[in-house]
Amino acid sequence: MSLSSVSQVSGFNVNMNMNSMSLKDSNYSKEEEVNEMKKAKATVKHIIDSGITQVPTIFTNQTELWQDESTETYNHDLQVPVIDLRGFEGEGKRRREIVAEILDASKTWGIFKVVGHGVPKEIINDMLGGVRKFNEQPMELKTEYYSHDPTKKVRYHLSINPISFDPVWKDTFSAHYEDQPVENSEAFVPSICRKEMSDYVTYATELKETISELMSEALGLTSDYLRTSGCMEARKLVSHYSPPCPDPSLTMSTSKHSDPFFLTFLVQNNVNGLQAHHENQWIDVTFEDDAILVVIGDLLQLISNDVFKSTVHRVVPSSEGPRLSSGAFFLPSTKNHSRTYGPIKELYEHNNGAPVYKETSFIEYIKTFPRKGPCGYKTLSKFWV
Repeated sequence: MSLSSVSQVSGFNVNMNMNSMSLKDSNYSKEEEVNEMKKAKATVKHIIDSGITQVPTIFTNQTELWQDESTETYNHDLQVPVIDLRGFEGEGKRRREIVAEILDASKTWGIFKVVGHGVPKEIINDMLGGVRKFNEQPMELKTEYYSHDPTKKVRYHLSINPISFDPVWKDTFSAHYEDQPVENSEAFVPSICRKEMSDYVTYATELKETISELMSEALGLTSDYLRTSGCMEARKLVSHYSPPCPDPSLTMSTSKHSDPFFLTFLVQNNVNGLQAHHENQWIDVTFEDDAILVVIGDLLQLISNDVFKSTVHRVVPSSEGPRLSSGAFFLPSTKNHSRTYGPIKELYEHNNGAPVYKETSFIEYIKTFPRKGPCGYKTLSKFWV
């Protein structure tokens, strides 16, 4: 085996040999190298800043992500639905049209864009700018937030696929606002992006109230059903920074998955890469100025008894960048983590139907997700009746 060229990052040797080093190499332990990266507080941005010109080996051992996709097709022309929310107020014709569009998109796609949503463009852009400012400040100013402990309210880290144990091509910064006033974020969100993130979370929370009302009506329920069910009170903002990748064909930015929450709002900059799986095809979910993506989560599919569908999606890296994105996840508050949720009776009893899923709590579902089955596998099947 020939010698590998290496780049030194915070005492961590980043292996650069593309051909000779692999998981089958008896002298190579992926787990040990990943643990070294964690110990060194390595990030993709940090590795790129060290001057590398190739994708390090540790990021390329992701063959399993592509094996089952060899027969799948890509449709670069089809686009996810776009729903204009303007005119949703009141009980008139336009509101009924919007509700019908949301029902169709939630049943057939599980992901759609909304425009006319009331979140100012500058609020979105400033928040994404805050993500960039945090990631592009000197490493010594970020290390205090570096952690792979999911219980921390704020953490910054290299993203690692929890199933294959592969690092992926992005750095992640997350802030858990729970169901508390955003003003409380002064105690834990870094000042460099605190206002931008807090302002966005405030608007996103208001939009969640609107979307949950329209979704409730789409399910044939009272408009306040989802809002008062206690399933989407907490907010978690998870932001990603993906530097330009030397060879996007060798790695992934986010492996395929469905969201284990109830609802997600996603915003991104103009560096594309997000793809949704629809009718056995990968669809490019392209940037659209002023649009917010609404993503159905697994638990919303569960309580809707399969009326709504969560969607499998992924992110492929780009040679351009950085790619910036931020997902606002809506989930039960901490006090409701052990509360059980099951299919809504009104959705199956009037048709003499039956629940598709067993009841489960958020904490039970998270413990099952995503370490069961291959990457991209929907954990929901574990809860079939």
